[in-house]
Amino acid sequence: MTDPGKGGARPGPAAAGIALAVLSAGTFGTSGVFASALISSGWSPAAAAIARLGGSAFLLAVPAVLQLRGRWALLRRQAGRVMIYGLVAIAVGQLSYFNAIESIPIGIAVLLEYLGVVLVLGWLWAVRGQRPGWLTMADRRLWSTGDRP
Repeated sequence: MTDPGKGGARPGPAAAGIALAVLSAGTFGTSGVFASALISSGWSPAAAAIARLGGSAFLLAVPAVLQLRGRWALLRRQAGRVMIYGLVAIAVGQLSYFNAIESIPIGIAVLLEYLGVVLVLGWLWAVRGQRPGWLTMADRRLWSTGDRP
């Protein structure tokens, strides 16, 4: 039995997950600043997006291989889905964001990024008539006032 005061216990998977989430949020939050610096130094938005995506793929290759643990058939079966997700959800999103920060100030781009959920809710309400539920509205109110951890 280990004494909790001596630091012999190892942190659980939740602590590792929280640490990775904080690291992910930090790198995501700074990507616009780095891309803006690259673009202002002469890089195209596409080159900045490719550099960011390539660096991320390089950094995530080792954990991905370790997580697969020899289950390569699983990756082969889902290769199309993984490629479509990588191209549509990740690459197109990054390229669009980097194109936006080329022509508008970074603060406006971040504002639009964070207001994306609110804009989608407004569009669904205005165009499709789908009024958000009370829980969604309460969450958006907390989000907009900054009362969220």
